[in-house]
Amino acid sequence: MRSPNISCKIEIFSSINSSEDPKKIETAILNIFPNAKIKTDNSSIISNSKDLYLLEKIYDVIHSNQSQKIYQRQLEKNLENDSTWFYLNKQAAFVGSVILGN
Repeated sequence: MRSPNISCKIEIFSSINSSEDPKKIETAILNIFPNAKIKTDNSSIISNSKDLYLLEKIYDVIHSNQSQKIYQRQLEKNLENDSTWFYLNKQAAFVGSVILGN
């Protein structure tokens, strides 16, 4: 991934439902964001970074699957000022796949 020289803030957040194993959610996050520094409490997992390379796996998947338009629509739909967001499917992430969630 060729990374532009921009300042950014990346936040990863996942709630932990009572039926979920926190370690599996952590594994799912690390499968997609391998360099994420994770903080866990009883009800959520959080990671913050300014390193654009954290998004490398998502970038690679988007460009290898020719799915740029799908992700672009999602990011534009959630755009507010200079910030956007998207959901990833936890179960897909657990097996290393990047699939947009609802």
